[in-house]
Amino acid sequence: MRVDDECLSRSALAHAAPSPEVIAATEFLLAQPDAYRYRRRYLELIVRGRGSGAASDYTAAERYLLRTADACRRSLRRNNSSPAED
Repeated sequence: MRVDDECLSRSALAHAAPSPEVIAATEFLLAQPDAYRYRRRYLELIVRGRGSGAASDYTAAERYLLRTADACRRSLRRNNSSPAED
């Protein structure tokens, strides 16, 4: 693979639509009371492309969404399964 082909491949991946898992994680987190915090951190993790036509890298930001949504769901399940205090 030539360097130009490699750059085009990375650019195509960067412009690909997010996976269904990322979309589901995003929708879940946006429904949470502190959604603004998740959104702010997501935006901080996006690596902006440099130069004309350079694509941004969302990899770290998407991993953050997946990990955070998973942790939040686990926390909610733990809280819901705890015996109610009288």
